[in-house]
Amino acid sequence: MSASSIGAPPIESEAAPTFDEQMTWVDADDPSRVTRLSFGPRGGEGSSDFQRFYSYLFTSGKKTWSPAVIRWSYNPNGQLPSLNSNAVVNEIIAATKQWEAACGIRFEYQGMTSRAVTPGLCDGVNVITWGALPGSTVGWAQNCYSGTRLTEVDILLDNESPTQLAQNFLLKATIVHELGHGLGLGHTNVTPAVMTSVLSTDTLRSDDIQGCQSLYGRAQSSPTPVPTPVPTPVPTPVPTPVPTPVPTPVPTPVPTPVPTP
Repeated sequence: MSASSIGAPPIESEAAPTFDEQMTWVDADDPSRVTRLSFGPRGGEGSSDFQRFYSYLFTSGKKTWSPAVIRWSYNPNGQLPSLNSNAVVNEIIAATKQWEAACGIRFEYQGMTSRAVTPGLCDGVNVITWGALPGSTVGWAQNCYSGTRLTEVDILLDNESPTQLAQNFLLKATIVHELGHGLGLGHTNVTPAVMTSVLSTDTLRSDDIQGCQSLYGRAQSSPTPVPTPVPTPVPTPVPTPVPTPVPTPVPTPVPTPVPTP
């Protein structure tokens, strides 16, 4: 994916569109089958059936996660010095929440890792980390698959051009875009959309949402939380005060005077 300003114009040429970004696909059942793909119009990469306008499409055919859960870890090795690891993780989590709200996919953060990403290698661990990418490319995704089932996604964020991803917008937009590839989406020429090949927004738009829902269905609405019953307070009984008995005074007898004889 190339970096660009917000509001990049849509592709309108009838000729085959070209993109800076490519993706790597690795067959987990046969790791020697490594394919680098450019993204073409609806119908699949490399298709000659180009259309003047196209919307969301799938990467290398329609492959999905089943179950629809992506458990991922973050490796801060190579992270730009100006960034904080926890802040980057929070940006990734915020991006996953966008996709979760759009369709029936779920992401689960597994914590930090030291595991590296190696092009062409499937190890069953989904890792987001940093690496040097060529030219103006700011993000790269590698998906592993078995049949039509996705088994792994690894994402590299570019640290070769530090002035790019140090910008808040570019970092957010790149992360949410690469996650879109990770769940099986290709590029679109509908702008604005997260899944354009040239960054135009960091927020999912209708085309992104439709593409995601075509793979995983609508997002399951969160169950209505059951309120915790609040017990009715039982008043503490106040005892009726028992009056202290006041003794009846006994008169002191006054002696009758005896007359003196």
